[in-house]
This record gives sequence, C-alpha cells and structure tokens, in this order.
Amino acid sequence: MFKFLASLILISSLLLASKTKESSKYQIFAKSVEAEGDYIYALGDVVVYNENYVLSADRVVYNKKTKEIELFGNVHILGLDHKVINSKYIKLNLENKSLVSSPFFFFDPETKVWIESFEATGSKKRYLTNHAIVSSCDVKDPDWKIVFKEGYLDKDTKMVTVKHATLYAGSVPVFYLPYFKFPTDKSRHSGLLRPSGGYEKEEGIYFREPLYIVLSKSSDLEIDPQIRTLRGKGIYITYRFVDSLYSKGLIRAGTFKEKYDYYQKYNLKNKVHNGFEIDYESRKLFSSKFGKNARDALLVDITYLNDIDYLNLQESNKKKIFNKLVTSKINYFIEKDDDYFGAYAKYFIDTDKVSNKDTLQILPSLQYHKSVQPIFMKNLLYSIDLKGKNWYREEGVKVRQYEAAAPLSLYFSLYDDYLNFSISENLYFTYVDYVNGNNFKNGSYFSNYHKFSLSSDLLKKNKSFIHNINLNLDFIVPSAENKKGDFQDFIALNKEKKSLNFGFSQYFYNLKGENFFLHRITQSYYFDDELYKYGDLENEIRYRFLNGEIYNQTFYSYERDKIRKSQTTFLWDGKDYYFKIIHNYENFKDRETSNYLIGKFNTKFYRKYNFFAGIDYDMDNNFAKGWKIGWIFKKKCWNYKITYRESVTPSLTSEGTESITKRGIFLTLNLVPLGGIHYEFTKSSNLSEDK
Repeated sequence: MFKFLASLILISSLLLASKTKESSKYQIFAKSVEAEGDYIYALGDVVVYNENYVLSADRVVYNKKTKEIELFGNVHILGLDHKVINSKYIKLNLENKSLVSSPFFFFDPETKVWIESFEATGSKKRYLTNHAIVSSCDVKDPDWKIVFKEGYLDKDTKMVTVKHATLYAGSVPVFYLPYFKFPTDKSRHSGLLRPSGGYEKEEGIYFREPLYIVLSKSSDLEIDPQIRTLRGKGIYITYRFVDSLYSKGLIRAGTFKEKYDYYQKYNLKNKVHNGFEIDYESRKLFSSKFGKNARDALLVDITYLNDIDYLNLQESNKKKIFNKLVTSKINYFIEKDDDYFGAYAKYFIDTDKVSNKDTLQILPSLQYHKSVQPIFMKNLLYSIDLKGKNWYREEGVKVRQYEAAAPLSLYFSLYDDYLNFSISENLYFTYVDYVNGNNFKNGSYFSNYHKFSLSSDLLKKNKSFIHNINLNLDFIVPSAENKKGDFQDFIALNKEKKSLNFGFSQYFYNLKGENFFLHRITQSYYFDDELYKYGDLENEIRYRFLNGEIYNQTFYSYERDKIRKSQTTFLWDGKDYYFKIIHNYENFKDRETSNYLIGKFNTKFYRKYNFFAGIDYDMDNNFAKGWKIGWIFKKKCWNYKITYRESVTPSLTSEGTESITKRGIFLTLNLVPLGGIHYEFTKSSNLSEDK
C-alpha cells in the first residue's frame, strides 16, 4: 500500500552509486559531451544508462570531485520495475546519496498510484516530500486524492509517515487525518488495521479497531477490541503461526460482556460470551521417519464456546452460523504402502441446548486398515478393517465399541475383459462395552454374508464424443448371524439382507476429455422383506452446456412412497449474468423436514455498474432465513458497494435458542489501492415480532 514513496528508494538505491568504480558503470549518450576541469557537460537528448535504470534529460552536469549529478529539463527516470519518475530538475549525490527534486512526479504502474509534489528531498536514511498530492485516478481530474503537507520515508523500516492529510472527493474535502503511518512494501509491519463501524438500533454505535503485531517471520498477533454502546464490549485475540514448511496454525480466543439492560431485555442465557478456536494442520508430522512411501497428516479444528453469540459477535467467521451443531475435530492418519492407521476425535456442541452434558461425543475413534492384497494366488484378494470407538458424555450411557471386518474375494475376468465376476466372503464382528453399566448388558454381534458380483466397463469413441458405460450387479446372501446383549440406537451394526443390487452409470466426454454429461442410477431389491421389497432408488444426473450446468440427485423411498432427499442446482455463468439456484429437500423418519431454496444473482454486462441479489428461503415455514440486494460501482481507482440485508441469527436465552431478525444497510467504500471503510446500519427484532 502507498508504494508511491518507494520512488525515493528507487532514486537512492538504484540510481545512486557511492564508489568511483561504480560510476564507471554509467554510460552517457548525448548530442554533445564536453569536459572542463572537474565537470562533464552533456547536452541534447541526454540518456544516462545503468544496469538498473534509464535516465533522460535535456541537459546533464556531473561534478567528478563532489560526485554530484544535475539533470535539467524533461527529466525522466525509468527503473527495471517500470516505476516512472518525472521532474524538471533533479540533483543527486552519488557518494552520500542525498537528492533534491523540483518538482517531483512518481508513477507506479503496478498499483496505478501517483504522487506529485512541489519538491522532494532526501538523505541516506530519510526522504521527504512537501505539499504533495496522491491518487490512483486520472492525473488531470482525479475522482479522489489525498493532499498532505509533509510525508517522509524511513529507509530502514520502509515505513511512510504522513502529517496533516486531507482526503478529497473531486475538489471537496471529506476527511482529515493529522497523522498516520503505512508501509511501502509487501512485507508485514505492526500497526493498526482498517477499522469498521456502524449503527444498530438495539445495540447502538458499533466500532472495531484491530491492532496487528508482527512477532517474528513466521508468527503474528491480532488484537481485535470492539464496543457496542448499548450492548457491551469485547475483545478477540488471534495468534497465527507457521512452524514448518508443511504446517501452520491459528489460535483465537475471545470474550464479550453484555450490559445488564440488554442481557435482561433479551433474557440471554449468558451475560458473558466466551470461546476459543484452534485450527492447525501438518502434512508431514512423523512420516519422514517411516521411509519414502509414508504419508501422514494432523488436522485440528476445535471450537469451544459457551453459546452461539461467541461466533455471532465476530467480525468475520466462516463458522457463522449454518448448523446448530458446532463440531470440533482432531484427525490424524499415517499410511505406508498397504497399511493405514487413523485416530479421530469429535466433540459436539448443540447450540440449541442450554446444557450439553447429555450430548454424545466420540472421544476417540481408532482405525487400522489393510488395503486389498492378493493371498496365495493373484486373483484371490483380502483386506482387513479394525475400528474402536469411545462414545462418551457427562450424563447418560457411555459405550466403547470395537469392530472388525475382513472380506475375502475371488476375482475372474471373462469374455476378453468384457465381463468381470467375483465371489466374496464378508466377516463382520462388533463388541459393545457399557462403561457405566446402567443395567445394560454388554453386546456382541457377528455376521457373515456371501457376495456375488458381475460388472462391465465399456468405452466407445464416436466422431464428436466419447461414451463410457459402467454396469454392476451384486447378489448378497446373508449366512451366519449371532447377536447377544443390548445395543443402543446410536450403535450402527453392519447388517446385510438378502438382496440384489443394480448399478448403472454413463459418462459422455467431448474429444478434449471434458465430461459434459453424467448419469448414475442404483436400485436394491430385498428378497426376505415382506413389506418393502425395494430399497431407495437413487438417481443422479448432471449436464453441462455452454456456460451453464444442471444437476439433480434424488433418493426415492418405496417404503414411505415419498422422495426422501433431493438436491437440484441450476447454474449460469455467462458474459453478462451469473445466477445460481439451489433447492434442497430432506424428509427422514423421526427428523424435521428440511425444504429450502438458495438463490444468487448478479449482472456482469456493465463495466462500472453491477446489480446483485441473494436469498435463503425456508419453503416449509414460508419465510426467508436471509436475503440481500445491492449495487456495486467500480472504477479503476475506486469502488463502492451498497447492500440491504436481512438475516435470521440464533441467540441462546435461558429457555433455549431464539431467533433474531437483523435488517441492515451496509456501505463499503474502497480507494484503490489504499483500502477503505465499512459502515453498517442495522435493526434487530425477535422473529416472533415479525410474524
């Protein structure tokens, strides 16, 4: 940001040389060159060339004794990074690296930022401009500009300090800042980040000002305090780090304290909202110790909070709030050749509940898997899968479950590989141990089933496309089964029924190998089920055309004579328009029906102006969970965005979760490449008040 004063570094470090032997590297071209005593005079279309820059002027005078070079009339400097400096007079000292330029104009083609001042001076460590104008808009009549009386650059820290700056919209002054600092390069610097603020009727004036601190080359700290004048105040602290070439992490903790009046008015469960988050990933933890073919990873995603407002009150959080169940995960796996070991843990916080003491957790789950391997002969294959789970909760039944599965398959290829046939024996065993008793008997379950499979994979190339068909037919016959003891509802057993399972899929590719049509269908038939002979019919289809895509996946239940689940997407991403419509429907037993529509739309046909809209609509309850509509104006040097948005946000009260509707107008103004401001005006109400 503000790379304009980097021109002073360009002059000092690229154009100046302090050694006489370096001066010899300069080449001067002119219509006439004369030497008189300690002076060299160059006149007429003078060009001074160095490996780092090209300089041109009408006239150049060089003093060999003082190592000073003066450039007169139509002075232009072009660096290797394409930054441009223009002036009428520049005086450079090649020894002490001091300079004087009057006037001074600098342009950075990368950021489009330019600076113009009456005079620029510099020394070895500090460079100063007075009465300067900065902008990235048209030079003759800029839409915006910053005028400041004094600005200087510290060469060591590469930080610019600006005093008495005023932001103008055209010729109208709109904002005054007596003092601020910013870096001229892309390296990280400690300082204040962009503030944000707004007004919300129930919460009052909102203001947030983050502080960014660079701790080392591989770590930093962000302190993010906020105040809501009618609601309360809080602070979030984020620590980010990179601890190796293969790993990085983030730790965040926060708290927000409600004012008593707000806490009492909305009957909140907690007066203080606390929480912390840990995100960490390492893609190479121990695998280097196990040889070349070893691969491992540790993935940590932990969120702990006392209620959902810990997330709601953050400025920006990807976890906000799409699922009432906040899930924390710790996953580790390591694999080498045919062996795989995994250790997993899951911790759930149901934000609808006042207490999560009876919420079931998985702490931990262990798995060992031996991938498919031949045994005794090439076409006799086996694999092994072992699992152990610890189902835990503070209040209620606690269970430890152990599972083992071992399929053994004999594989044949028939009719020149047009048909494949396999026979498999599948052994499964699980044992359930009730840790705290509760009058439940430990359970054991054993099953064995035979599986006969036929499959075919066909491919044909036509003149304009390639067609691929996959067919498979599985016949499953249960054999032995033995069940003892008690099993809770959450314990899933690998039970198989006598069934015939059919699968068909086809793919169409163009001659470039791009898939433009996909169709899959699966169906199961159960022989021994007297009531329902057919399992769910699953049908999936996707068609891509021009800039569009149509997708649908549907599960139909014969048992209930209903569609159990359906997802449909229609997408168009064309030159002038973008819109995406998603419809999701779920209707499971003993579960609330979900039926909602998500829509996104924006225009792209105007160069400067664009309209956008979006909606998340609950079709069962006939209300919008959230919707927005807005306008974007874009120019090369500045842009703004105006949005009106309504959303339903959950909040935990002493009686459970209630929904609050927030309505607001959001304005974002951005000056390229300086950054900008964000302002919001919102109003809240209980969902019940809206109906």
